[in-house]
Amino acid sequence: MIEYDDMSKSNENPEYIHNSSENNKPNQEKKNNLLAFAGPEQIVYEGSKVFLEGHSSQPNQKLIWKQTGGPKVDLKYEGKEDEDSKIKNPYFKAPYIAIDFGNRSSSISVITDNNNKIKPFAKLTFELTAQDQTKTISSPPSTVNIIVKMVQRALVLQGGGSLGAYEAGVFQALCDYFIEKNRESKVKRNRPLFDVIAGSSIGAVNAAIIVGSIKKRIEDKDKNNSYSSSSSSTTINTSSTATEKQESAASIWKDTANDLDRFWNEISTSTWWLNNDFFEIWWNGWNSVTKTNIQNYKSFLKEQEKIFGFKNNHKISFNAFHFYNPENMSPIASAESARRYFSWVHFLFTGVPNVMSPNFQQPDTKFLLGIPSFARFDNKPLTKTIKKYWDYEKYPLKTQFEKGEPRLLLVCVDVMDATSAVTFDSYTCRTKYTDGSSSINKNNKEKDNQNNFNYVIEYPDGISIEHVNASMSPHLRYQYPKFKAYSEREKKEIDRYFWDGAYLSNTPLRELIHAHRSYWYGQDNGNDDDSKKYVPHLEVYIVNLYPTVEKGSELPADADTIEDREMDIRFHDRTQYDIKVAQLISDYIILHGQVKNLAIKHLEKLGQNKSKEFLEDLQEILNKKIAKSQKRGGSSNLIQYTKENNQYYNIDDDDDDDDGVHQTISNRKYKEIIEGRFDIAKVVYIDRKDDGNTIFGKAAEFSTKTVSKLKEDGYKEVLKELENL
Repeated sequence: MIEYDDMSKSNENPEYIHNSSENNKPNQEKKNNLLAFAGPEQIVYEGSKVFLEGHSSQPNQKLIWKQTGGPKVDLKYEGKEDEDSKIKNPYFKAPYIAIDFGNRSSSISVITDNNNKIKPFAKLTFELTAQDQTKTISSPPSTVNIIVKMVQRALVLQGGGSLGAYEAGVFQALCDYFIEKNRESKVKRNRPLFDVIAGSSIGAVNAAIIVGSIKKRIEDKDKNNSYSSSSSSTTINTSSTATEKQESAASIWKDTANDLDRFWNEISTSTWWLNNDFFEIWWNGWNSVTKTNIQNYKSFLKEQEKIFGFKNNHKISFNAFHFYNPENMSPIASAESARRYFSWVHFLFTGVPNVMSPNFQQPDTKFLLGIPSFARFDNKPLTKTIKKYWDYEKYPLKTQFEKGEPRLLLVCVDVMDATSAVTFDSYTCRTKYTDGSSSINKNNKEKDNQNNFNYVIEYPDGISIEHVNASMSPHLRYQYPKFKAYSEREKKEIDRYFWDGAYLSNTPLRELIHAHRSYWYGQDNGNDDDSKKYVPHLEVYIVNLYPTVEKGSELPADADTIEDREMDIRFHDRTQYDIKVAQLISDYIILHGQVKNLAIKHLEKLGQNKSKEFLEDLQEILNKKIAKSQKRGGSSNLIQYTKENNQYYNIDDDDDDDDGVHQTISNRKYKEIIEGRFDIAKVVYIDRKDDGNTIFGKAAEFSTKTVSKLKEDGYKEVLKELENL
């Protein structure tokens, strides 16, 4: 497990936004010249240590702070001397955003808008009065707001076939860990353990089962509470204590983890005839013999080189006998590796009863030779098994933050247009992705170069099993999932076909980041301008099923090991660069806030009008359009160039019109670089490790013994690492 933790960054160097002049304006009509400045507005993490940054117009004056709004916090000082003198500023621990999803009216730690829509932040207001040491002269009060932003937790699940059992073990361990942690700390009560779950391929299956199970349990709980309160003839107090609500939320996630565990038990199949002492003794015996013989031969060659003083010339040339040289041979497989291999081969011919059909060869009617061989299969049995754990016909996945339901993101790829990954979203129930044909065709008409064309898929009832199928359909599936998509370029609905999301984004972190900001800062989610500034921070847990680093000193030598490592490299996690870029952007935003507030601090000494003029000029700059930095299109970074004005344009997805008409490409404004940004507060990489018995067909090996071991490894490894954090 690799962890990146930026939690301290925003606390020590918070992103500042200067408060309005009305809130922070000192009264200069007072007879005394003592003025108080409460400092700029801060945006901080929940649970972080926050220092107030007020000052007075004269040095060494008492700074008297008082909280006037928001969830109550305790102001503390670094030492007894500071507390007595009150010359230095106090600090406080930012409260956690307490949301009572079941009874929103009782929620005191969050803000709601006119539509009673919960906002994921809390606003704390403090008043500062400066006082001389004799306590005879006091300044007019000055106020400041501290915005405490929620830190949402996201889980990213990779694709990897049967390796998804490892994710089931990881999920169960994470649930146990966070449930116990919440009990001990008594914070984040009634909050989802994970606010967002994103997945590709088998990760999409796991994610859909998790969200589907949670949604059903939340709805069942709400129905039971409603029935209990309405069916009784006497007055019943249906409100629960905080502890009861916390335990109720915990049980939902715990039961969901058990559901996912049972799902993997059901789709695994026993290969009992390979689990016997004779098989194990035979293969391990020959494995030991061949290892010894090969090692002895290599030792013999080294001794020969020492005695005769020449190197083996047979290493230079390559011919048909190269691999028959003992030095280039691999030992016979271990018993465990052989068991996995023959289980996989068995499933190729027989299929896996609750997962997929047998593989059937597709005849070569094009070249007639059938080289290489090409087999197709059907995974409809898996969709039938999924229905036992997520009734997708009864509970399509349309989730809401206000109900405490996690957001589900499923990733796939358009077979005929791989410009960008395609993301299905249980919050918006609408998918828009770039039409790449209009951007790469050099013969486009002029109007095509001036417009942004997309495909739009709408599913108002929510994510269904068809969307999951799209994310888990490899190219070998005998039929590809199909959706009707509105083409803004052709101005009509057309059929689009989809493949497994693992081909383009097996670790859908980039899609998660884009969808997160698009929803909270977007124009179609009902958020007002104020809340758009306060996009929740993210804490991300990524499960990497394909090892990035292979332990051991030996290079892959035999066919199975070489192809296995090639598969690891093709599908392993590649998100560390994305994380570094996101954190670098956060650093720039923080620097911008600090420089701005430093300027305000010094300008205020020259008079309020100076700071006001500065803010007006700054706002004018922020509202200007940028020539070189443009808005993103879909989930891509697609650039278009127009010769007329010698500018590059990026496809725009933030102007998300609902009228189905394409949008004109527009430049990004400077303020859009600053506003709506969020920190990747923490990233935890949970890497599955190969155990030395790995095989190339590991993603299609669904034997009971292997699945059980994967779940066990996932559970033990993540708990062991989490204990060290």
